[in-house]
Amino acid sequence: MSHFSFNPFGNESIILKFECNNCHHNIESDEIYIPSPDYSADRVSDSQVEGDGFAICENCDKEFEVTIYVTYAGGDGYIEELPEDYFIDVIENPEAYYEDQYEAISSNTFFFDTFKHEMENLKELNKIAIQNLSTDKTLRRQIFTGVIASLETYLSDAFINTTLSSKELIKKFVETFHDFKEKPISLNELFNYYSKIETICKQSMLDIIYHNLPKVKGMYKDTLDVDLGDIGNAYKAVLARHDIVHRNGKTKDGKEINITVELIDMQINDIEVFVKRIDEQIKKREDSEKVRNLFEVLDD
Repeated sequence: MSHFSFNPFGNESIILKFECNNCHHNIESDEIYIPSPDYSADRVSDSQVEGDGFAICENCDKEFEVTIYVTYAGGDGYIEELPEDYFIDVIENPEAYYEDQYEAISSNTFFFDTFKHEMENLKELNKIAIQNLSTDKTLRRQIFTGVIASLETYLSDAFINTTLSSKELIKKFVETFHDFKEKPISLNELFNYYSKIETICKQSMLDIIYHNLPKVKGMYKDTLDVDLGDIGNAYKAVLARHDIVHRNGKTKDGKEINITVELIDMQINDIEVFVKRIDEQIKKREDSEKVRNLFEVLDD
């Protein structure tokens, strides 16, 4: 039997292309849908689920059964009727959600301007005075969560757009991204992965929760050499936002989080300073790369 691997995350299905080992006719399998692994399992082996498909040679009518296995560490499969190490080209079909999300992010190349514009809107909203105390509390909570959402949007759009614009940065992301270290690749799969590495990186970046500031701080440093600095205040705001969204504005102990006009103003100021420092480093890195590229052109 011949084995193959694929990336199940962000992909809805796969199609296999290979040469019939009976008559050498080119074969394309039916679309094979990828099942979701058991994410509640404690071990990778326990998260495994199975799927299947088939392909038929239109020239000699030989049938090929396809079996796939998916865990939360990746996807593998085999075709019983093919000899070991037989070449199988795996075509991954992404979920529409990923393409739509990436299109929205890639269109926001002026991510710092977008962030600043949203902050100005939130400042104006925070000036609105409402007499009804309950309604006013609801408004302040919504503004507060909007501040954190704007931070998250900036962090994702800046990282994804900056990284995917450079082959060198994509290479650094692949080399340093912790989640990739869990995935072993056999030698006969190297070219297949190399040809799809940008798509794999794109989907992995879209899956990241960008309000997970400790993880994002490491990614920014490892890939972009950008230091987020002290994330303490921003992370406290993220945790408060979690309680506002998921506990109706109360902590785990049942204590109500008091979101005032003054607190929001202070939080907006802190987040603006935090993001501006990040953006200055990104621009400095981009300027250095432009100068380096210019010298390389002149040398040529």
